[in-house]
Amino acid sequence: MNLFETTILSASEYIMILCIVHGVMDRFRSKAIDKVMYIAVTALVISLLDTYLKYEIVSNTLGNITNYIFLMIYLRKNEQKSMVSNTIIFFFSYILIVAVQLLIIVLLSNVMPSFEISFKFGLLAQGLGLALVSLGMRFLPVEIINRLIAQKNTVFRMVVVTVFSVHYFLIVLWYLDSGNIFDNTIGILIIVLLTVAIN
Repeated sequence: MNLFETTILSASEYIMILCIVHGVMDRFRSKAIDKVMYIAVTALVISLLDTYLKYEIVSNTLGNITNYIFLMIYLRKNEQKSMVSNTIIFFFSYILIVAVQLLIIVLLSNVMPSFEISFKFGLLAQGLGLALVSLGMRFLPVEIINRLIAQKNTVFRMVVVTVFSVHYFLIVLWYLDSGNIFDNTIGILIIVLLTVAIN
């Protein structure tokens, strides 16, 4: 995919992150310009990394670090000062997005025999993911997560960090063996759903 296509797909992912952040932190408010800046700058920087760095694992790792830094700036600028709580919400958002994206990829690859990793199918997957995240934040009892974060619940933090580590390991496996990933998607999906259920 070219730079433009990667930027579009990245932007849709960061819209999902903001949906989760604002859904969980129900009293959190920010200016529209801050949202636009976060989405645009993060998507562009990460797209440049994805497009021009040779090794996908390196670009993915740097992309996650970049996303983390920009989200921390976004939250602190809008009066969310606790670095630990902000980090937990970042990890939680990442977990949900990976779970949703993997679920959609598995479903699409089984429903559509022509499914492949391309801009067209990526746009479809991201659109479905955004719809699923928006519905989840609207109808699921996500205020429980906000309470656990606000109460600085140690068990919850440990679970989130552990699940994040598992998910990131799966992403690394994806890049190491992306050609055969569809042979193992059901097993990976079970692991992801189990970790989300534990969470």
